[in-house]
Amino acid sequence: MADTHTLELPGDSVALRPALLEFIAEFNAHARSVKKSGSAGYRESEKFVATQMSGVARAAHKVLLGLLDIDSECVKIWGDVYKKVGRYEGEYFSLEGAVRVERSIYRKVGERNGRTVDPVSLRAGVVEDGWLPHAAQAMAHLVAKGTSREAQSTSNELQRLPYSRVSFERVAHAVGKLYCAAAPRIEEALIQSYQVPERAKSISVSVDRVSLPMEESPTKPAPKRDKKRVKMLDDFVRGLKVKHAVEPRTLAYIEYVKRAAKRRRPKVLRNWRMAYCATVTLHDAKGDALHTIRYGRMPAGDTRSLMRRLAADIRALRQKRSDLEVVFLADGAAELWALFDTYLSKQDIGIEGIRLLDCWHVMEYLAAAAPIVESKIKSWGQFRAWRKTILTEAKGSDQILKELRDSGAANVRDANGECPVQGAIRYLEKRLPMTRYATARRMGLPIGSGNVEATCKSLVGLRMKRSGARWKHTTGNEVLQLRALMLSDRWTNGIARALSPRAKPVWPVNTIAAQAA
Repeated sequence: MADTHTLELPGDSVALRPALLEFIAEFNAHARSVKKSGSAGYRESEKFVATQMSGVARAAHKVLLGLLDIDSECVKIWGDVYKKVGRYEGEYFSLEGAVRVERSIYRKVGERNGRTVDPVSLRAGVVEDGWLPHAAQAMAHLVAKGTSREAQSTSNELQRLPYSRVSFERVAHAVGKLYCAAAPRIEEALIQSYQVPERAKSISVSVDRVSLPMEESPTKPAPKRDKKRVKMLDDFVRGLKVKHAVEPRTLAYIEYVKRAAKRRRPKVLRNWRMAYCATVTLHDAKGDALHTIRYGRMPAGDTRSLMRRLAADIRALRQKRSDLEVVFLADGAAELWALFDTYLSKQDIGIEGIRLLDCWHVMEYLAAAAPIVESKIKSWGQFRAWRKTILTEAKGSDQILKELRDSGAANVRDANGECPVQGAIRYLEKRLPMTRYATARRMGLPIGSGNVEATCKSLVGLRMKRSGARWKHTTGNEVLQLRALMLSDRWTNGIARALSPRAKPVWPVNTIAAQAA
């Protein structure tokens, strides 16, 4: 065990001496207690170490933040001169908790009552009012994964980030705002630095829509509450004599009128709108996914910027590997294929993309039609036969379409009153050229849009469609973009690029030079 009386620290680290001495003393006492009791339960020891090391970490932050302070009459920030207005203690928030540091405050020369700055915050690159960058990044990560309440619960269990739920929400949205402001620049930098796996043989691009609960204001003004009518009805009921029985119908009508008088239009409406999800996935020679980059747009978001981002990603990836095939995958919605035609043409991406209808959507139509056809031709196993045909034969979909037409069951209705055979015929007739799955499989290309379907669930469904949830466009977009970055495995690099501009150089200057400037 180290001798607390001979603890020596170099240079500026001497300020850590009291915290380290306290930790060693507390640790020695705890160690003696553990040795004496011989208890097998180690939970309390884990909590003790975490708590004590947290105090040492805060002391270390205080030392390091103090080194960023500049105590000078004037400083220069990006060419502008700022004059000192005093020294005050400020609070900074780290992973381990709040740290108070005394630092100088400056105001720009020539601006009376202007905004004040401090070198510690500028040089450390804090977010909002004193949140250190790594702490802010960690809080945003937790809120991107779950609600602010869940983030606070997780931090309490880990004994890190001892802050309130409101702080988690505020800091996460601050980080999201910084990221959204620089998203085009960051996404371009990320795709340019992306290393294409050697096993990659093709790129699939998918787009889909998913419903999202939005908070919207009512379009019509709220009706005025008829207070006089309510009071009159209350007085009438109270004035009824007990000896006269009131008919239930009369009481029911009175209650109905009272509720109608009290009814007010809600201040906000919770309406479901369609958001967009998109993926760029790299596949190996068997069509299996290697890595997926995920994007999202709010219902009122810019769909054009989303599609242009997909086009830029394809160009960047094929610039690194020109042998990569490009496949467009989506369900049968005409709107989605119109987006591909408009923004991902050969002129936009440099290659003619292979268009494939999501195979599993086709299977759903065939699975619904198979029982009707089986009952008509008195033969079983029809869906398995169709599945094998469409996946192994070059023109299997043409053969299946002919069988559906020849079955004579187009107008037969199922238990729900629908005509599944007629629905399958219409679905295949309009999209027959996009169902050449056997050829695509021989080329080693993907045939399903499962990546974007999963993105709709993981990006929007799991996080933003909680019970009772509703979102505004701006704050919802901040969470959506952070979550998309996290699910794309690009969190660390993306957030680092978003927060790095927060750190600014600050240099001391003498008074004479400041006056000359």
